[in-house]
Order: sequence, then C-alpha cells, then structure tokens
Amino acid sequence: MKNIYGQVKANSNQFWWLVLVFAVATGIRVIGISHDLPFSFYGDELHFIKRSMALGSGDLNPHWFHKPAFLMYILFICYGMFFAVGWLFGQFSSTYEFGAYFLQDHGMFLLIGRSVVAAFGVGTVYVVYKISMRCFNHYPIAVASAFLAAVLSPLTLGSYVVKADVPAGFFIAVSLYFFLATEETQRLRPLVLASLMAGFATGTKYYGIILIPVFISTQLIHHYKFQVTWKDVFLRSTLIFVVFIAGFFLVSPYNFLDPTWGMSIVETLIKALGIGGGTVVYDPDSKVAFKTGLGSIPGATEYLLSRFIKPNFFGVPLTVLVIFGLAWIIQIKRYSCLFILGVPILCYGVLAVVAAPYHVSPRHLIAVFPILCTLVGPGAFFIVNKLQLTSKWSVPVFIAIVVGSVFQTVILTVQRTEKMLQLDSRVQSHNWIIKNIPKDSVVLLDDYGPSLHLNKAAASRLLRDLKQFSGDEAFTAHQKMRLKLFLQFPPKHSFDLYELGHPWWLPAEISDEELRKSAEHRDMGNPLVSRKPKSLAEYRLEGIRYIVTNSKAQSAYKLQGGETSNFPSFVRFYRSLEQIKPIKTFNPSVVGGKGPDITVYDILKQEPMTYAAH
Repeated sequence: MKNIYGQVKANSNQFWWLVLVFAVATGIRVIGISHDLPFSFYGDELHFIKRSMALGSGDLNPHWFHKPAFLMYILFICYGMFFAVGWLFGQFSSTYEFGAYFLQDHGMFLLIGRSVVAAFGVGTVYVVYKISMRCFNHYPIAVASAFLAAVLSPLTLGSYVVKADVPAGFFIAVSLYFFLATEETQRLRPLVLASLMAGFATGTKYYGIILIPVFISTQLIHHYKFQVTWKDVFLRSTLIFVVFIAGFFLVSPYNFLDPTWGMSIVETLIKALGIGGGTVVYDPDSKVAFKTGLGSIPGATEYLLSRFIKPNFFGVPLTVLVIFGLAWIIQIKRYSCLFILGVPILCYGVLAVVAAPYHVSPRHLIAVFPILCTLVGPGAFFIVNKLQLTSKWSVPVFIAIVVGSVFQTVILTVQRTEKMLQLDSRVQSHNWIIKNIPKDSVVLLDDYGPSLHLNKAAASRLLRDLKQFSGDEAFTAHQKMRLKLFLQFPPKHSFDLYELGHPWWLPAEISDEELRKSAEHRDMGNPLVSRKPKSLAEYRLEGIRYIVTNSKAQSAYKLQGGETSNFPSFVRFYRSLEQIKPIKTFNPSVVGGKGPDITVYDILKQEPMTYAAH
C-alpha cells in the first residue's frame, strides 16, 4: 500500500477481494429474506404489499402518502409478472382468483418483495464501491467501504423486509455517483442523470430531497472554480430542479395529481415551525412527548446524535473512522468530494430534527449510511499513513483496522439474523389454533399476534360496518373488494373473527367513535378494527368464545413499577384475563424461538389459576 493518493489501483488478485465482498453481501441477504414465511410480523411490510396489490384493481392512485409510491409500483410490476406466469401454467384462472390466493397466503408475495429489496441492498454495495473509486481511485479503500456496506447492521437488516428505506438509499447513492462526475466535466449528461436519480430517490422515500441543496450549491461554487457564467449557473440549477421534479413525478405521479399530499406537506411545515404557538405531540417510537416548533431542535439534535453512535445504528468505532476519513480527504485536498458527500448528511440531520423530531431509528438513517460507508475506508488509510508503516505491514494493519471497526456491527448482524430465522411463537400458535380450535368459531384476536383468516360470517359483518365510511372511497373500495373475495373464495381454515387493535400513535385511549370520526385517526389505523376493549361479559354476550392475546400487546400498557393509567380499558381487560386459566400458552424462550408470549383463552370456561405454561 502506498502513501500517495491514487497510486494503488486494482490488480487481478485484488479483484477477488471485491468478489468476496459481493458474495458476503448477497449471502447474508438471501439467508435473511426467508424469515417467518409465509407470515410477516414487521410493521409496514404487509402494508406495502397490500397497497401494491390494490393497484391491480385498476386504480393506480395509492391514496396514501406517508411514503411515495415508487416501491409500490415496482412490486406491482413484479406481482403482475408472477400472475402472468401463474396464468400461463394454469395456476390462476382470473385476477380475482389471484387476489384470493394473495389474501390466503402471503408467502410468495413476501418472498418476491423481500428479494426486490435485497437486490437493491446488494446494488448499494456496488454503488458504494463505485463512489469510493470515483472519489479516491484507490482499490483497497473502495473495497473496504463496500465491505462495510455489505455487513452494516441497518443495511443488512433493512434488506430483509419490504420497506422503502434500502431502495431509497440505493437511488441516493446512484445519484451522488453520477453527480461526482460533474466535477470532471461540464457536460449535461451526468447532471441530468444525477437529478433524475434524485427524483427517483424522493419518489421512493422523501429522503431524496436532501440532494437538491448540494446539487444547486455546487453550481454556485462552479462559478468561481470553473469560471462558469452566472447565466449557465442559473440554467443548470433550473435544469436540476426540473429534471428532479420530472423524475419524482415519473415514479410517483399521484404525489402531484392528488391534493392530499400537498395538504399534508403544509400541515407538516406548520407543525415543524410551530406556527400558531405549536402543540404538544407524542412520538410512539421514541415514546417522547414534545412541543412542536423550533424549540424542539436542540433536544431532537441531541437525541439524533446519541442514537447515531449506538451499535445498532453506526457505532463509535465506525464514527471515529469517518472522522479520520474526513481528515484524510482534507489532507489530500479533495474538497469537492468532501462537499458532495458531506452536505447531504448535514441536510438529512437538519431534516430529521426539524420535520421528524425524536423519530429516528436505524432504518431511517439508511438514506445516509451508504455515504458514510464511503468515508470509512479513507479513515483506515489515514491511520495507516500516520503510523508510517513499511509496505510489508501496511496492508495487514489496514485490513485489521477495517475488520476491527466492523466487528461490532457484524456480530450484531449475525445475532439479529439468527434471531429472525428462529421459529416465531406466532407461527407456532397459528398452527396449533388451526388444528385445535373448531373452524368458524367466534374468536377475538388481539393485535401483534398470529395471523388468522376471516370466514363468511366475519366478512359479511365487516361489509355491513363498511357502509358507515361510504364517503371515504380510497379506503372502502379496496376493503370491499377484500371482503368480497373472502366471501367468494372462503379460506380452508377461517374463523368468525373480531379484531382488537391498539391506538399505538396516541398517548391515551379514546373511544372507537372518536377514532372513526377523525380522518387523521382513520389514516393511522383501520377503522373497522375496535381499539377499545370491552369487558369479558360483553364479549360473551356477543358470542365470542376464544380470545387470543400476546405479551407484546399487554406490555404497551405496563410501565416500570406498575401500569399506565392512560389506557384504563386495556388494563382492565388484561387484568380480567389473568383470572382465567388459558387453554394454551406459547412461550418462545422455552423452545428457543422468538416472538411474544401467545395465550389462548376459552372465556366460557372459568377454571382456577393452577396451571403451568407449555
């Protein structure tokens, strides 16, 4: 290894190191995507798949703008290809039969969706390598950065589930790769491609907007660096914005065609800036209540930084290498790379603490993790240079620094992957319920538990309930089709199912009537599901015999040292169940599995509490 920028390039032996990195990246992701099939127990995963399938009804408007629609359209195309193959081989005679197959077995749809996201994950590893080579023209540095992208815990775990974070991070990285070429040429092609990919990134998840400030501000710098005229600066900046919007529109058109999204943006800005004095809001992920407005920025910034250095985010060792990497970039005077890679990270930080205070999780930072990965290799190289080692020792020490820095995240990835692949209690309980509870029994199913199917009686009842939401066609049209498919193609194993949901986005319970009257609350949770439990006596009068609940649902209402008083109905409900002997319990720790404890009750039987969990 040389101490001269740009001198070390790939040779035939080093090529196999890159092959090994891609093999690791692919292997980890292929192994991970099989978890829990044919079920999903991760938030938003089935939500994306259901909305993608709903596009097949002929309405290409997703009617949901918490996330833009590009991933939904990609999945829609993939599912369309799956249908075409199945139709050719006689598996599906119609789209209705295909829809019924989806409702009764999500397995292939989850596998296809996860495979798509995993492919984006592997692609991100390659793009990190290309960005590093374009910036530093140094093969060991580029391979080291790609290796981190291959094994970094949020990037690997994010590739196991159908969510938009990994695809968005991929498009952001591709956009930056193209934009780096604008430092070498004033041709329009790389600028157009970079802006288009930024639009694609934003159409996948709104993170992509962080690229526009760096693209336009770079044009201002070029006025002084390359003597570009102010007219050209204006024209190129306009081109960036126009192509960006065109790319965004191309992959998620209803963000522009449906006024719902524009209204939500205005509401978000009003809330973020605290216009009108601000309001106290509750973030369900961090469980932090705070007052909206600019006054929340210091606390939100501290929260973001404190989370960033945790092992399940980026970790201290890698953060230190990034700092050294920035120092090396300054040392070799690669200021353009420093600016192009650094400003999006700063923009993301500002966006995170202003627009979504206290909301950051590991997967949310996938937008900038690929960029940060490109700075780890330079950090390791900087340390080797400072040690002034001979050529005999420089490569082994470089490898040791890289491996040592990623050790923590690799262990975490292995542990989390192993955990995800374990038998889930919800799968185990589902199989037991199918075998032991009579078909068409009346069952109350608590949220976060096993997945069970509706029978004709439940579908008919929900169709009647659906009429009260007749003004909300975006919701009722798809729900009506779903329920009619259950009537037309009843599942082999199904129950007269009542569902108990949870107001997870609220700091305190409110009535079902209040939840159903509010468009905001209807948007957060299916209004057909009750989110305020009744007494066991009331459930018995309604004909319910079996209740299936779980420890994850119950733990939401327990605080250290006692129970929360903000959800009295839930506390009473779970206390009353504790007085009844369950007919079956599933404790994952007993069988070396994962998931919550699942408990099945027969509330028509009143037996004393002298039992042992199975």
